Amino acid sequence: MDECLAQAYWQQKQVAVTVVRCFNTCGPRQSGAYGMVIPNMVMRALRNEPILVYGDGHQSRCFSAVHDVVRGVLMLADSDASIGEIFNIGTDEEITIVGLAERIRMLCDSSSPIEFVAYEQIYGRSFEDMRRRVPDLGKIRRAVGYRPQIKLDQLLEMTIRDMCEQMGRSVPAGLAAA
Repeated sequence: MDECLAQAYWQQKQVAVTVVRCFNTCGPRQSGAYGMVIPNMVMRALRNEPILVYGDGHQSRCFSAVHDVVRGVLMLADSDASIGEIFNIGTDEEITIVGLAERIRMLCDSSSPIEFVAYEQIYGRSFEDMRRRVPDLGKIRRAVGYRPQIKLDQLLEMTIRDMCEQMGRSVPAGLAAA
């Protein structure tokens, strides 16, 4: 609805608007309080608690580093070519949720089991999940040359280091050398 309203203001009143769709923006200091998957999985892995995966875990997502998303927004803000347009911002590096849980467990040097939780236990019977969510970055690439710079493993390492610092614990051995 907001996108339609923004587009209407551009078309009818020439109010300079650019709409951005941010895809799974993550990074250090992000809270898991609102169901954010990476901080929740990292916290559980660092505590050697079960890492929860909803559904069968084969749904895929792309997790964008906040640094890349902010850089993309600033690139668009500096470009007159972005006015009146809609852009996806994020990364197109795709991973399944169970693959993410396994990678986080490995990076945290954790003994956490991975537990699968049925969607209806959390969201009720009517919930349907999108199996695949991958942004098309072609338009933003053509408009301002945006390309994500931070790979998923770097994003996870930054997040794990930050959480270790917040928890007052040492960084897992595999990350300490890096």
